[in-house]
Amino acid sequence: MEHAINNKKNTYIHTYRLCGSYFNERTTFLTMNNCLVHRKIRKGCPQGSASGLGFWNLLYNSLLNLEYTKNTKVIAYTDDLMILVRNNSSRS
Repeated sequence: MEHAINNKKNTYIHTYRLCGSYFNERTTFLTMNNCLVHRKIRKGCPQGSASGLGFWNLLYNSLLNLEYTKNTKVIAYTDDLMILVRNNSSRS
């Protein structure tokens, strides 16, 4: 029984590390007119992979299920999310 528990724990640890590596050190590049530009990606959910949709669901479902104030509107479509907050106060 202890061996089965350790195997399950190791599986969770490896899955956690795999997921973490999925979001680290991401880069993108653009080639235009024989010029290549590389940039680090620091935000957003990776797109174009089999895992992307699952990660989006994990990350954003919790945001979509929160209770917001009446001045807040959350809009999600495909792989985009927008949170609109209205301020009713005026500056003097």
